Amino acid sequence: MTPDPKTGLLRFDNVTVGFDDETKTLDGISFEVHERETRILLGAAGSGKTVLLKTAIGLIRPLSGRVWLLGEDITDMPEARLFDLRRRAGMLFQERSEERRVG
Repeated sequence: MTPDPKTGLLRFDNVTVGFDDETKTLDGISFEVHERETRILLGAAGSGKTVLLKTAIGLIRPLSGRVWLLGEDITDMPEARLFDLRRRAGMLFQERSEERRVG
């Protein structure tokens, strides 16, 4: 039985993301996150963690596959409709901290 995408908080269905014709940052990724579940993303720098999260809130569009956020298919959703979903989902991006020289 295939889970209903409207019951999950986040669902990726065979999602591929890339920035050129040769390299796929994410290739065929599928997973679901339901209410009260916790997921951890681990990986080396440049492995696609931030790309996955940006795709999850519609900041990056997949080349193929479908993404559901809070029960709504956001794959082809217009930017204006994504604003409310992004507010409800919430995301805090990590900024690089640069060491300051005191001298």
